Amino acid sequence: MRTGWAGGTVRAGGNCVHADLAKAWELLDADDPQGAVRELRRVVDGLTAGEVAPVTRRLAEAVGIEDLAGAAAALASRPADAGALYAYGYACIEHGLSEFAVPALREALAAGAAPVKRKLFGRGGAAQAAPRQVLLELAVALEDGERHAEAVAVLQEHRAIGGDWPDGYLLAHNALMDGRVELAREVFEGLAAPDGDTWQPAADRIRRSLARAAAVPPAGPQDLRGWHYTLTGGLLATLSPHGYEQGMTGRWAYLGDSWDNCRRGLERLRTVLEAAGRRPSSVALLPDRGSEALGLAAAALLGIPAAPYRPGGGVADALVVAYDLNECDQELVGALYERAPGEVLYEHATCWTDPPAVSADVSGLLVQHVVAPWEPNLRVGEDGEVERGRPTTARRRSSRSGSAPRPPSRTRATGGPRRTRTRRWPPSPPGPPRPGRPAAGTGSARRARCAAPGSPDGAPPDTPPPAGRTARRAAAGRCRGCHLPGWDLLQAGATKATRATAKATWSRCLIQSMPEVWRTPIQPATRLPIRAPAAPSSMVSHQGMACGPRRISLASTPSTKPISRIQRSWNIESQPFR
Repeated sequence: MRTGWAGGTVRAGGNCVHADLAKAWELLDADDPQGAVRELRRVVDGLTAGEVAPVTRRLAEAVGIEDLAGAAAALASRPADAGALYAYGYACIEHGLSEFAVPALREALAAGAAPVKRKLFGRGGAAQAAPRQVLLELAVALEDGERHAEAVAVLQEHRAIGGDWPDGYLLAHNALMDGRVELAREVFEGLAAPDGDTWQPAADRIRRSLARAAAVPPAGPQDLRGWHYTLTGGLLATLSPHGYEQGMTGRWAYLGDSWDNCRRGLERLRTVLEAAGRRPSSVALLPDRGSEALGLAAAALLGIPAAPYRPGGGVADALVVAYDLNECDQELVGALYERAPGEVLYEHATCWTDPPAVSADVSGLLVQHVVAPWEPNLRVGEDGEVERGRPTTARRRSSRSGSAPRPPSRTRATGGPRRTRTRRWPPSPPGPPRPGRPAAGTGSARRARCAAPGSPDGAPPDTPPPAGRTARRAAAGRCRGCHLPGWDLLQAGATKATRATAKATWSRCLIQSMPEVWRTPIQPATRLPIRAPAAPSSMVSHQGMACGPRRISLASTPSTKPISRIQRSWNIESQPFR
């Protein structure tokens, strides 16, 4: 490449591209589409859609997304055509590139106000989308990027061409997510009652959120607990002290978890249950090993029995304990929405950049990327490079016995970190449609699935996340808990009795780890975890401090747009405290 005229860069093929796109082209030439997407996300807002279309076409061709490549090619040939702009923006949203869609849809909305110039013999360009349809797609693209203030602004500016459903609903929802409760209430109260059942669940959710905000108003723009309760109906037990004034407001970005943190979360859970007057009759154990061990520890701490969780046959007043719901079987997670009377769901580590399909009634902490105590942590080596260390338990065994710990499992040694909370692209291909889900329709109809699923309030996502990690662990014959005491007993072929012994060993290891912080009483201010920290705009807009850029896309549902992470958690509220 060499620098060309007008701030452009001339590539080897002779084409001149914008200087801001040169790095993206270099990454594509180096066969790094992920890096190209990261670079484009950084600069795309400052460019026109026509300038970005050629590199988007090359990107789509590199990963085999034909419809996006075709839409980008059409836009590159007709950069001012409103129909081509709309089709390109629509395709970008479908494939998890909402940031790319925003400039195109803004241009399409502006072009839609101008008369369409007819060509010779009355021929026109691509089919022109109605301005209202373009507006809805633009609002959804901004919401996907968690740019709720911008979504509110564009919906208010073009309120005259919109309707009540979904236009007014999207305005109320984004105003609420932006922390503007009074605006959300004003807009919602001015909406007509939705026709039929399509939008009734969305109306009910907005109504409940506004009721919670009125009953327990957030104390301010940094009241993470207050906003968490308003939006999800759940209680947040622990706040992070790191980066509070820099936008984290009580959340963690990267967290190397510890036994002390697990114990702290369970102690806070006990405080919440006592304050709410709840006395669980038993602990329901989820089948993944981290949740099962944490559940056994909770049962020992609370002095109640534990039994495996049975979907559809929940026990009244049971406590369901999960370490990380995103690591559980997603069909089982979907079943957690319909709970038995008095059943309470506790999640130790809730991801705030990729919330689970069902919100927990009590969350131990909010985190972007967590490494469990039984997994290798990151550390700085003697050469100054970051490397994966040994899990806590392996270090303890080594210090006691003087022998070297067993190396990490093959899956963990070669598969990288357990959860990489970065923006992966392209998203995983959608699976087959699930029974009872409506077929895809127009753009706004598809977007309706994000805002108001036709199924009951709290329906699980249409498709579970890809099972690649689980499949690799199964093929390797090991799992992420292989370093815990006695965990070899849980390998294939172990009897039921030996598995129970190993799980009890793990549970004792957790229970006996009493942190210093719990040798002093909990401060009164922390005994009511429904008050006190980020307005939704700052809560969802901060770029994760220690983990780099936040992930923006999700795996698509069948033939529909990706479901917004925060909206998914907000739509699927917790049960007892809502």
